[in-house]
Amino acid sequence: DPIFSGNGIYSRSLLRALLATQQPLLVLCAHPASAAHPPGTIHHAPPPPSCLPKHPSSHPQATILAVSLPTWFSTDIDSAWKVFAGADWQSRPELAAFDTELLLGVDWHAAELRLRLLAASKKNYQMLRAEVPFVYSVARVYAAMQGIAATDLKKYMAMESNAVEAAWQSGGGVKCLTAADEKLLLEDVAAIVSPPAGRSDHVIRILPPLRGDLHELALRYARQDGGDWDSGRQFLVSVVRLAPEKNVERFVEVIEALGAEALRAAGVVPVLAGAAGLDVERAAAWRARVRAVCGEECIVEEKFLGPERMAEVMRGGLLNFHGAMYEAYGMTIVEASAFGCPSLVNVEGIGATQLLSDGMVVKVEMDDREKVVAMVRRLLIGDGRAMLREVAQRAKSKALSWDETAFASKTMAYLDDIYERSLKG
Repeated sequence: DPIFSGNGIYSRSLLRALLATQQPLLVLCAHPASAAHPPGTIHHAPPPPSCLPKHPSSHPQATILAVSLPTWFSTDIDSAWKVFAGADWQSRPELAAFDTELLLGVDWHAAELRLRLLAASKKNYQMLRAEVPFVYSVARVYAAMQGIAATDLKKYMAMESNAVEAAWQSGGGVKCLTAADEKLLLEDVAAIVSPPAGRSDHVIRILPPLRGDLHELALRYARQDGGDWDSGRQFLVSVVRLAPEKNVERFVEVIEALGAEALRAAGVVPVLAGAAGLDVERAAAWRARVRAVCGEECIVEEKFLGPERMAEVMRGGLLNFHGAMYEAYGMTIVEASAFGCPSLVNVEGIGATQLLSDGMVVKVEMDDREKVVAMVRRLLIGDGRAMLREVAQRAKSKALSWDETAFASKTMAYLDDIYERSLKG
C-alpha cells in the first residue's frame, strides 16, 4: 500500500487465489519506506484486509515479508527494483525454514530476486533450490512500452528474456495475460530463448479478474440503479497512473480542445484521478491544465482511487478515456464497464479487449489528436449518447462474468499442473 497500478491489483488477485487454497505460503513483496521501516529493511507484514477470507474460521497459512523501498509509484527500470532484489533476504530465517515447492513471480523483478536467492543459497544460505519450478507471471511486457529510451529497451529485453529462460530451465512456465502479450514476449522480446521440447503447453494465458470488492459493489449498485443508464451520468473520466506511457497528455488535450463552455452545455464534468509516476512535475502540469480549462467544474484527485470511490466515479461515468497506445490489460477499462461506464481505447494493443471484444468498447487511433477530439465530441456533445448506452449494456455483463472465483480456479489448476510435472522430472 498504497496501490498505484494494475500490477498491484493483479498481484492481490493472485494472492487471494493462493490464500484460498490454505496451503503454506511465503510472500516476498515491498512497500514504501517510513521512519519505522527505513529503506532496505525487511519486516513482517500482515495480509492486506482485502485479501483475507470472508469467513473468520479460515486462517491462511501465509508469512509475508516486505522490504521497504526508498521510492514508490513506479515498477519500471527507474524504480527501486535493485533494493527489492538486493535486500538482505538471507538474514531472514523464514526463507531457510520454508520448503519451497514452486516459485511464482510477477514480472521481471521477481526473476532478478530469484537470481539473488539462488546465489545466496550457493553460499550455504539454503533459501531456494535451482530445481524449484519458477512460474514467470507477466503483468506487462515492459519492452513493449511506448516512448522508452533505447538503452532502457535493451535492459528490458535482457531482463525479460532472462525471466523466460529461468522459467524454462527450472521446469516452470510462463503465464501471460493475453495472446498479444504472449506473442510480444515469446516471439519478439525473448525470441532467442526457446522452450525445451514438450514444454509449449507450459505457457498459458489467464486474463486478470474483476477484483472481488468491485464485483460486489457493481452487483449491489446494479440492483439499486435499475435500468436507467442515463440517470446521473456526467463524468468524462481518466483514471490511470499519471505517467507518459498512459498518454494522459491526450486526455488533457481533449479537455482543452472541447473547452469549458461546450462541456458545461453538454452537462459533462471531467475527472482526472490517479497517483503521479516518478515525474511529479509533469503530473502536476496535467492537473493544472485541466483546472485551467474547467475551474471548479472538474474533479482532480491526486491518488489511486479506492473501491468505494472508484465505484462512485464510474457509476457517474459517461465515458472512460483510456489513452494508452499499449496496455498489457488495462483493468480500469473492465472496472468502468462493470459500473456501466463505456471506454474509449486505442484501436490496437489494449489487452482488456480480449475480454471486452468488438462492440463492448469504442476504438479510436489514439495517436491522432484530431480524430480523438472529434470522437469525444461526437460521443458526449453530438449524437453519440445512444451508442454509448448500447456499448455500456453489452460490456457490463461481460465484465462481471470473469470474476476472482473463475480466475482462481484456472490459475491454481495451471500451477498444480506445473508442480506435478516437476515431480515427474
